[in-house]
Amino acid sequence: MRAWGWRRARVYHALALVLVLGFAAGLRLRELGELSVWLDEAITWQRSTLAVPALVRDCVARNHTPTYFLFMHYWLQLGDDEFMLRLPSVLFGLLKVMATCALGWVTGGARVGLFGGLLVALMPQQLRYDQEARMYALFVFATTTALAALVWLLRHPEARAVPPLGTSPLGPAQQRSGRVAWGILIGGTALALYAHNTAVFFVATTSAAALVALAAQPTARAGFARNWALSQLVVLLLWAPWVGSFLRQARHVHGRFWARFPEPPEIQDTLADLYLFGADEPWMLALCLALTVAGTWGLRNRPVVLVGLWLQVLMTPALVLLVSLERPMFLLRVMLWAGVPFAVIMAGVACAVRAPALLAGMCLVVASAGFVNLERHYYGSGRKPNWRAALTNIVEHRGRRSLVLLAGGREIRQVRYYLERRTGPLPSFPYADVTRPGVFEGAFERALGTRDVWVVHRKTRTRTDEVLEGLRRHGRQRMVKRYGRGLTVRLFRMRRKST
Repeated sequence: MRAWGWRRARVYHALALVLVLGFAAGLRLRELGELSVWLDEAITWQRSTLAVPALVRDCVARNHTPTYFLFMHYWLQLGDDEFMLRLPSVLFGLLKVMATCALGWVTGGARVGLFGGLLVALMPQQLRYDQEARMYALFVFATTTALAALVWLLRHPEARAVPPLGTSPLGPAQQRSGRVAWGILIGGTALALYAHNTAVFFVATTSAAALVALAAQPTARAGFARNWALSQLVVLLLWAPWVGSFLRQARHVHGRFWARFPEPPEIQDTLADLYLFGADEPWMLALCLALTVAGTWGLRNRPVVLVGLWLQVLMTPALVLLVSLERPMFLLRVMLWAGVPFAVIMAGVACAVRAPALLAGMCLVVASAGFVNLERHYYGSGRKPNWRAALTNIVEHRGRRSLVLLAGGREIRQVRYYLERRTGPLPSFPYADVTRPGVFEGAFERALGTRDVWVVHRKTRTRTDEVLEGLRRHGRQRMVKRYGRGLTVRLFRMRRKST
């Protein structure tokens, strides 16, 4: 009877995993190709279409690791429209949800894993970067995988006694499980370091969790300390080819970076987005806090693991804020991976809820609340500027004697994506980026001899104001239309030059 109950539970857990992954996939595929690309996604396309040597050089010069862009270089051979550009992030996001289920399973059992995967699937900021053509979904997948292996080692003394390399007196099954766990920890950490430079914070927090385990379990201290040091040495050797570039990029970022030190309200909002689903409704905040308290209580019988998870949650923003005192970098995407262990802590409530029907009802309530929160605060075309609609409108209505001026800064990348991509590009048209040095005077002279002038801009800047003021003096504004967040297109009919 026990064997039959165990098999039935496995079937139920497998079905629940399929439901969680299907739900996560549906959320991530929704509107995936509907929103137009924004600046960073256009940079991804532009860099990924370069030849491999030029791609790597551009990554080094722009303070990025090349791993994700090398993958995208070959992926975009299959198609480079908005859907295909973002699809790898969806796939990495689903792998992240699976890795979260594994992390929750090794933390508190299958039910904790399934509930944790559901929570990560519903987190708006996790969803955002799982739908964006950037490296963050890959980065969080790598850290979550490595963290799951670390928790496995913390909960299995016989596994962490097996050295990552070399022989062990333990049996074959124990040696196999230990080496697999150490291998996943090493591989996940190395992949995270190659996915994003800020993975050094992950190395610091996991090392702190290992120190807690060493202090709490003195009987296994010597073997675990040796194996942990060996694993970190292997990670360092794997990362060694990039260390020089990392140090050069760190010096460059220290000297010049666009982020500024956050004010207390910005810190509060960032942490709320990271951990509390970014909601400002009292009922959603109350639900998150209740799950956090109940989950911590449910995992109280696993103190080493619980402290290790809380270290990831608390140390990550603290370290980033500490570094920001010297060079501001308190950005949500830098700390995105810390939201996963927090979701697992909340999912620890499954350890305290024994009745399957009650737990199923709780999952249904959380899924419904999370979906309502996404509908209110995430989905919708207003999240990003609609470059596709703006450029399509210009293509459809511009005449032969028309000139398009880009007067907002870095819009050239989005324009190039829609005019030069391989999959369904828009018909090309003449345009000039008047914010570039030496271009303004010549482009403005051409505009004075043109019948229609289209001006595309996002923010009001000094050069944008100059362009608009000059066009108003020599022509008449006939149309102004806004496309999403901050993007504006204006049409001017120019007067004929006097002879």
